[in-house]
Amino acid sequence: MNLQKAKRLVESAHEAGLQAGKSVECKNMIVADGGKVHIVPDGPCGFAYIHIKSANSNVAKAMIEILGAMKSDSYGGLLLSVDEFDQSVTRKNAYARAFAKVLAESGMKKVYLWSRYS
Repeated sequence: MNLQKAKRLVESAHEAGLQAGKSVECKNMIVADGGKVHIVPDGPCGFAYIHIKSANSNVAKAMIEILGAMKSDSYGGLLLSVDEFDQSVTRKNAYARAFAKVLAESGMKKVYLWSRYS
């Protein structure tokens, strides 16, 4: 895949991710702090990442250029932190799933996502 096509793919994946993150239903998180109760409407806080093994591909170059992805020292490949949607792990996960799905449907292999609560 040439670089221009890779850039279009990454932009499509990003748009799919944004749409998924905006439309996912979140369950309220209730936090008690010294007798005060706070409701967090976007659910639990956390992080999500998209990891691809082919860090030297044109898709990887496009992810670096367009979205600021970084080569991963710990895991090899390329790692894209989902920075959208503040701290909502639910919305970040929806973004990551949709993004990875677009890449996988294009024929890209070894596309992973992972997340954690903070």
